[in-house]
Amino acid sequence: MLEGAKQHSGIAQYLQPHILLAGGLQAIDGLLPGFHQELVRRGGVEVDMLKDVRMFTLGAPLAHGESSIKVVLASRHVYQSTIQDEVLSRKAPWLDARDSTRVTGLTWSDDKSCVTGVKLGNGEELPADLVIVAAGRTPRLPQWLKAAGYEEPPVCKVDPHAAYTATFCRCENGPQGWKSCSTFDRTGGLHGAHMVPIEQNLYQVNAFGSHDTVPPADKEGFMAFLRELPDQEIYEAMLKAELVTPLKKYSVAPAFRRHWNKIPMPKGVVAIGDQVQGVNPIFGQGIAAAAQSVVTLNESFSEAVAYAGDNQDARRAALHGLGPAFHKRLLEVLELPWLSSTAEDRKHPSTKMEGEVSAPPGWLNAYMDAVTEACQHDTKANEVLLGLFHLLRPPTHFFHPRLLAGVAQHSLRKASRSPSALRSSGRTAGRTSARATPALSAKGLSLVRF
Repeated sequence: MLEGAKQHSGIAQYLQPHILLAGGLQAIDGLLPGFHQELVRRGGVEVDMLKDVRMFTLGAPLAHGESSIKVVLASRHVYQSTIQDEVLSRKAPWLDARDSTRVTGLTWSDDKSCVTGVKLGNGEELPADLVIVAAGRTPRLPQWLKAAGYEEPPVCKVDPHAAYTATFCRCENGPQGWKSCSTFDRTGGLHGAHMVPIEQNLYQVNAFGSHDTVPPADKEGFMAFLRELPDQEIYEAMLKAELVTPLKKYSVAPAFRRHWNKIPMPKGVVAIGDQVQGVNPIFGQGIAAAAQSVVTLNESFSEAVAYAGDNQDARRAALHGLGPAFHKRLLEVLELPWLSSTAEDRKHPSTKMEGEVSAPPGWLNAYMDAVTEACQHDTKANEVLLGLFHLLRPPTHFFHPRLLAGVAQHSLRKASRSPSALRSSGRTAGRTSARATPALSAKGLSLVRF
């Protein structure tokens, strides 16, 4: 596995821990039926995210139990090679896959109103009715459009000055009683660690941080960083672990969104993947968001062709004009991974932000903290929250009745244990004082009425 991974030097962070969230696994399995089973056959580890994963945040682990949120944990190498092999093995007659080929630019109609294909590094030109640019984080499409006289799309950026240090290791039993562990701490900026099982009985371990709290790349400093986390599960497991690869430190590029829907676009071209949005990798949403983007493109493509009917000229015109509606639809799909992956970073006063982005309002921060604390006690509420972070639910479900009820119950439970409530209970032999009742009601209502 590791030798195979080294052959992919053109892929950033290829050896760092990756996870394909449940929403992404579901999306790819819909496009490539049998993908889930093939990942398992190649050694991927099936995990129930609510039952098998210890998630520690805000001073306690989240509640656990059986759930429908299943993932297959594996290395980036297994994820990517399985997708490639599954696509190529289907031998679609319209698929022409080319290795060692670089696209250097676009070809245009005479008036530059329509993209007609691509230029290759060897001088060849390939004609196309629709060019889909999925060129990673390097802003290829903005550069190509600017060279043709088009304006670049407005960009939002969130930079928490994040970094992480990663390694592969062997650990006979892993975290005690768990298949996987994740720990989050907010002191001095969001930081923490993940320990994730993959194929060949290996674990990927990733310590991450931001602002002034970032993990070192030497073993002694790395272990000290893990030891200082509020949950000791990963540290204790790593005391028994054997490192298979050297510790490697990565700097995290700022999270960003390009609003392609806000500029005039030429016909015949669309952007997807990191040409549209890139997020902080510590939340593991990149692959899943990309997979859901492909589903969105497939739906938009199918609808456009179906509307055009059998007329080839009408179909070509429909594909040429696909961009504006698709880009608007795509940003709606990407809204959840953007909000959930940048919310914590946007709170910190040292985070650098550009474009139309700002710190979340105080009431939302308080509400999300209350949701998290409720999920430490309420398994059903935690399943809803995990469904959101695994891109299985729409953003409106941050205010799902199960979460609202969990917040209200937890707020009342906390208030009933407060010193003032206990003193009141002692004075009145179990009756709640008139003074305490409004305080409890106000606390609960302030969290659930939004």
